[in-house]
Amino acid sequence: LILEPPYRFNLTKYEYEKPTMPPNLCRALRKRLRQGRIEEVTQINDDRIISLKIRKANSVHYLVLELIREGNLILLNEDKEIEIALNPARMKDRVILPRAKYIPPPKSYIDVLRSSPEEVLEYLKNGRGELIRNMVVRLGIPSEIAEEICFRCSIDKKKEVKKVNLDDVANIVNMYHELLDEAIRERKGYIFVKNGSYINFAPIRLLHLEEKGINVEEYSSFNEAVDEFFIKVILHTKKEKGQEKIEKKKEKILREIQECRKRLDEYTRLAKRYREMADQVFARLNLVNFL
Repeated sequence: LILEPPYRFNLTKYEYEKPTMPPNLCRALRKRLRQGRIEEVTQINDDRIISLKIRKANSVHYLVLELIREGNLILLNEDKEIEIALNPARMKDRVILPRAKYIPPPKSYIDVLRSSPEEVLEYLKNGRGELIRNMVVRLGIPSEIAEEICFRCSIDKKKEVKKVNLDDVANIVNMYHELLDEAIRERKGYIFVKNGSYINFAPIRLLHLEEKGINVEEYSSFNEAVDEFFIKVILHTKKEKGQEKIEKKKEKILREIQECRKRLDEYTRLAKRYREMADQVFARLNLVNFL
């Protein structure tokens, strides 16, 4: 099981390289959770926040993974008080510090799945700028899903949000429900590939990407797609870093060669000059002997 804030939460079939000296957080988690049993996995506030209830002997802990903003991994005791956190912080709306009561981040958007089109429209009208941006910021719809909704509904994603009408919103809400039903029904995963590079993954087909000629790879589950996406990205990153290292070494060697050529040109110039001086001396040698 991989928990990687703010990127992912999935099961993996791959063996990842482990550091010889684990970070302090990992050591603390091992001490408290090793040989524990996950009893419950829940989503908090319908947000990208996951809570794992872990029981070890007679003690209970909650491991909270926040897949938002910069991400966080927070261990709570049985009373939901913070014991340790990956990213401790004191914010205006909550505190992520030891002994503080855990408070999830406040929702800054309306719950589209539980709201009527009229309520969604009223909330959208308070926004500014393009529709697509407000779908992400004010409705909490992931950007790639928001793009797909606009594409399937034939709604201009760059439309001024103030000009959005009730029919537009009804189509958006209905399509959001349809995409969710599609993901649950199909239970598949998809990775989108451009010029040999993995650029995105999703639990549904993103037709707006396929329309642009981007290739799609289908997997038997979303978990498998996530697993494959990140292993390929990691391997590609390592390859790029290795190539970058080679390029830096190459640049260093080329600089050294260039410096050697400069020194060779200088030595050649000096050799020519000294040869000319020697020729002049030999040309006047008889005069020197006469004197």
